[in-house]
Amino acid sequence: MIEPQIDLAMLLAREAVNLDPGQQTESTLLATLLRSPAAIASLELPIGVRPLSLALSPDGRTLLVYADNGTLYVYNPATRRQQRAPIPGFTGDLAPVYSPDGSLLLLTDVNLHWIDVLNARTFRRVARLPFDRRWLDSPDADNSNESLFMSPDGRTVYYAYAVTSLSGQPGPGYLDRWSLPSGRLIGSSRVSPRGLVAIRLIDNGTRLVVLGDTAAQTLDARTLAPLRTVAVKLPARLGVVGGATCCLGSVAAISPDGTSAAVAPPEATISFIDLSTGAIHSAVGGDTANVQSVRYSPNGRMLVSTADDDNVVVWDPRSAQPLETLVGHAGRPTDSAFSSDGRTLYTSSLDGTVLEWDLGSKRRFGRPFTTGAHAPTPAANAPLAPPLAISPNGSRFAALTAAGSVGIFSVHTLQPQTSLTIPRAATITALAWSPVGSELAVGGDDDRLQLWDVNGAPHLVRTLTMAPPTKHVPGAIQSVAFSADGRLIAASDLSFEPATLTTNGRIAIWRTRTGIPITTALQRGTTANTVAFSRDGRLLAVATGNEISPGDGRVLILDSSNGTQLRAIHPLESDNGGTTSLAFAPNGTLATGTYAGVVQLWDPSTGASISHPVLAAAAPVASIAFDPSGQRFATAGGPDGGLKLWFTSSLQQDGATLDPEAGTAGNAQFTPDGQLLLAINSNGHGSLWPVSTPALANHACAVAGRNLTHEEWSRFITGYRYSQVCP
Repeated sequence: MIEPQIDLAMLLAREAVNLDPGQQTESTLLATLLRSPAAIASLELPIGVRPLSLALSPDGRTLLVYADNGTLYVYNPATRRQQRAPIPGFTGDLAPVYSPDGSLLLLTDVNLHWIDVLNARTFRRVARLPFDRRWLDSPDADNSNESLFMSPDGRTVYYAYAVTSLSGQPGPGYLDRWSLPSGRLIGSSRVSPRGLVAIRLIDNGTRLVVLGDTAAQTLDARTLAPLRTVAVKLPARLGVVGGATCCLGSVAAISPDGTSAAVAPPEATISFIDLSTGAIHSAVGGDTANVQSVRYSPNGRMLVSTADDDNVVVWDPRSAQPLETLVGHAGRPTDSAFSSDGRTLYTSSLDGTVLEWDLGSKRRFGRPFTTGAHAPTPAANAPLAPPLAISPNGSRFAALTAAGSVGIFSVHTLQPQTSLTIPRAATITALAWSPVGSELAVGGDDDRLQLWDVNGAPHLVRTLTMAPPTKHVPGAIQSVAFSADGRLIAASDLSFEPATLTTNGRIAIWRTRTGIPITTALQRGTTANTVAFSRDGRLLAVATGNEISPGDGRVLILDSSNGTQLRAIHPLESDNGGTTSLAFAPNGTLATGTYAGVVQLWDPSTGASISHPVLAAAAPVASIAFDPSGQRFATAGGPDGGLKLWFTSSLQQDGATLDPEAGTAGNAQFTPDGQLLLAINSNGHGSLWPVSTPALANHACAVAGRNLTHEEWSRFITGYRYSQVCP
């Protein structure tokens, strides 16, 4: 069953695991979490109550939810619980507005006869601001989005609106101003010759930006004298129709610095307007239905829109393109509110929920990160999977930060700790971390393999070289692997001889402590791709073939003590681009992935297949990794960027695709404790995923923020006595 309301869906998926733990219920729980990875909490409202508007205090410690029953609900965002009993009797029409210092609160009545100024802590009225007669007597007055606001010093309240004539002709826009604490009406002044689309105070309250139907004006906030006027020709679909004002029914907002605006007319896409030039850029993609609200983040780097399609879209105003779509509401979103740092967003919906979203990277399900400002361009003969290695205690990982540089990152913070540079390598192509020490193996496109000690300041320990078949044809290291006891290290490479148009692959095994080679073998006419030791260290598996010279795509099983080939395995479709990835499970099972996207499991001691082939991706399988239990494995695709989890026993996918970033190849590895899955893509973007069942269950409960009601339990769960889903 697909439950559209995200908090209820989380609870049902979590309880299914409680009642019937197994592959199917665990997979459903993961898939449910992946529906809304940015959702981090849901605030519980009484059944039947629909939130209409939100207000977050400047310090982020209080969230006000105004509902359709005339009640104001007061929440602590940290605990996601109500701070005090609900306050009935409010008839606000616009969203509540805090003063910049958070001490006062502005509320309008439903008939817009006045504005109440409340003490934000006690909710007692301290002043009542009456509207002027022009507003009250207008036959069709229209207030713009975010039209009620206060000066930074808290001494002046502003309210903006536009009027129309009895015939429906567009009229001017006005601004009412009141003085606090007296509540005296300072005046009602015309600020726009025609219409009022949006308005905002900028420059610490010294200037006022007004967007009308035909122009954007910057005014002195004290005198309202015009400082600059820029003509704005709104798109034709926003133009005058039947004599009505051009933007009636539109939603709009001005950026915090006053340089741009976002306007969304009924049944049309969002337009971003440069207020310094009047230039207009239409949004690309995003909302598929009528936009209901737009709001800039405090720093202006993001814009959030809500629409009738139940989605919340986060935009990059500079590119006019969506950054992500927040899916989770089962009804039309009604309002949004940003935290002061712009990293948290709250949205309300007619489905009766208020959801909290992570717009940063530290709290969402699947934490995103980047390894550098720009992803390095891979070498022409670089392997499919980008380099990645995790330390034996799971606290650090290594990844490429530039073509010849490796960064050492904290798994906990996903921030860089130190780095190392390989002087002669044009591109670093492979990494491996010793499972028993502090040595990091670094391979490049110059056929050298370097061992670095990364305890403290990284320093070079020794260099291992794979002698090329000719003096002038160096190869690129494709893969590096340590044996489980750290005593052996193996590598594979690829070289191309232009004179003979021959592709060659080498396989080498060294003793780690001395660097003495055990063997170096040359496979002519093909490539040596991934290498992996069995858990007991006795076997070395080598994947061969590529899309240029696939050969037969065999997997070679070698005796690691001397490099002797024991047998060859022929995966399905391996002759169509070769075998691109492989990994050993703890019990000795070997998994292979091909260029055609097929995954199979094998008994390496006999070469016999022990599973049916499964199409893991419609693209090459760039990497395979087992968790420490061997019960699940992960595949990363290339170039579809698809990161997937699989149950080993059934070869069924666990949940949905974790990281569907198109156009990139990926590499993924589990931390040694199996609690986390770390993935890196060839564009330098990465993600960290909790994958243990308890971690998934805890996150689902955090997002739900409540337990099933008795009514929900009786409706969805039969044959069991009621119990709390979440502790």
